[in-house]
Amino acid sequence: MSGFSETYRVEAARTLGAGAYVKKPYVLETLGLVIRDELNR
Repeated sequence: MSGFSETYRVEAARTLGAGAYVKKPYVLETLGLVIRDELNR
């Protein structure tokens, strides 16, 4: 998660297998859904 906009580093991390990218500010519901999706992946 980050307070910064998506950068080339985010894309590089995704190519290495990192999961979802959640930008701040976020609500707990969104965070929970992203975590659930990643656990199901």
